[in-house]
Amino acid sequence: MATAALPFTVANLEQQLATGLVSGTGYALVAVGFGLIITVTGRFHIAYGVTYALSAFIAGQTGLSWGLPFPAALVFGVVVAVAVAALMESLVYWPLNRRLGAAALMTIFIASLGLSTAGENAIALLWNGAGGSVNISGFAVAAVHFLDVYTTNLALTSFFTGWAALLAVAAVIRWTKLGRMIRAVRVNQRLSLAMGINPRAVYLVVFVLGTALGAIGAVFTAAQSTATPDMGSTPILYAITVSFIAGGAAPLVVAAVAVGVGLLESLSIFVFQPQWSQVVVFACLLIYVLVKVVRENMGTVRTVRPAKTAEAVETASQLCS
Repeated sequence: MATAALPFTVANLEQQLATGLVSGTGYALVAVGFGLIITVTGRFHIAYGVTYALSAFIAGQTGLSWGLPFPAALVFGVVVAVAVAALMESLVYWPLNRRLGAAALMTIFIASLGLSTAGENAIALLWNGAGGSVNISGFAVAAVHFLDVYTTNLALTSFFTGWAALLAVAAVIRWTKLGRMIRAVRVNQRLSLAMGINPRAVYLVVFVLGTALGAIGAVFTAAQSTATPDMGSTPILYAITVSFIAGGAAPLVVAAVAVGVGLLESLSIFVFQPQWSQVVVFACLLIYVLVKVVRENMGTVRTVRPAKTAEAVETASQLCS
């Protein structure tokens, strides 16, 4: 039965809030990374789950085989994932888009789905000797206790590292020339091209930033449990849903929505058994989507195109200054 698995007390509430913040940070890394790619490039990059899992496997393998410390294994895993994602964009997505134009949307989605399936199977085959999974070593895990919360130093490190990465990407997009170029391409690619911006270069940068965020979350997630070929499936589902809800919002807004999902998942244990948490999350998200659609049909949501046009003009003027 879908009954409460945990009694509601202040101590339990503090514990679940802490758990939700940590898991929500992991979801935020994936949601911001995936959302950045889909909103700027228009690529429905399902193969994001492959680079997510690959980063964890590479970090785990380098730690086990080469004896690298955890930070070095983390960086190496992120670099490999970023390189693979850049190859996907350069060798698969961009050529398809150049040849097919507007008709490439579905073709790229199918290609990404193929890359996802092939990638997961390749990871399973490559690490078949390890039983299809890898543990990430090199981090001395210790218990941490504050207030009524029991956690680990690994969980706290993942939380602070994740938010450092999220804030860094948000700062780049908000305050740098590169960020203005990314916003210009997202809003109006043709206008940005007229301003001398190379969309292909911007797409590559976006794939690098988006993949790096997810890879950081993947390595920490695997370090707390284990790396498996399909470990990106649930985070990708959450990322797609959060991206849909947040739309083209700023990275920190997307991150806040993702953290809300993590908290909802964690706090649902006061009402339902743990195995129902994902059902609860997606049921709430479905209700939100239905309400949003009804409001749009009733004309209560303003149109987006004029705002985007104004943003494109403003961004172009900033680049010219």
